[in-house]
Amino acid sequence: YAAGRSALTRYATREAATYLGAALDLVDASPVIPGAGGSDEVAALVEDLARAKQRNGEYPAARSLWERALGYARRRGDSARISSIERRLGLVSFWAGQHDETFAHYAAGLEAARLTGDERLAARIRIAQAAAFQELGRPDDALRELGEALSIAERLKSAGMLARIHRALMQLNLFVGNAAEARAHGERAIAFAGSANDRGVEWTAHWGIAVLAGLTGNATELARHVREAHRIADELRSPVHVVWTNEVSIEYASGIGDWQSGLALAERTIPIAR
Repeated sequence: YAAGRSALTRYATREAATYLGAALDLVDASPVIPGAGGSDEVAALVEDLARAKQRNGEYPAARSLWERALGYARRRGDSARISSIERRLGLVSFWAGQHDETFAHYAAGLEAARLTGDERLAARIRIAQAAAFQELGRPDDALRELGEALSIAERLKSAGMLARIHRALMQLNLFVGNAAEARAHGERAIAFAGSANDRGVEWTAHWGIAVLAGLTGNATELARHVREAHRIADELRSPVHVVWTNEVSIEYASGIGDWQSGLALAERTIPIAR
């Protein structure tokens, strides 16, 4: 379990799924460990394995694990966990192309969040729901959800939540072609993520502004944000972040005709991506 969690934090999700799956097999085969009863530790293991499977695109397996975790949460009457897991089920349903189920899970998650009185849970679901609306070509609905989430985050003065919402607003404005708005939200996301020490969100914002800079021909800005994205990817020891950052650098090298550097970086990146 420890090896699996370590891999999961580094986005080495294939290894994470292998280790966490082995741990859960041991739990389920043991007459001593209360796997069927869903102790807190076992429930956490199931959720971690579901997260790894979901990141790997193994959606049926992830759904089954999240449903198992949801059963544990319901038996304990834990509305906060129910809300969180319903959000995860909404995400996995969306990525599997089951859009009606997606919004049903988000609605159930919002209701569970209402029962807890925890606005943070509701805000996280609204951010996820906004992403679904954006992907379905409904930017006005996405903007409404993000507006609701932003009101909550500002009221709670939560730097971490503000970082995630401004990142989502950056992505939405990139999607609809509002370059100036996208850049402004990206810079706010970087500032709030730095305050919250959320390196993953900070990386995403740098990456997003780098992409925007590439689309708008701002080579200086692109280079600066790519450098920052590389620095954070190295700090996180995340091969996924390295690959995504390298992709922007390869596109940039191609754009300026630096074929030698672009090809060399691509050759180094392909094995990591595989």
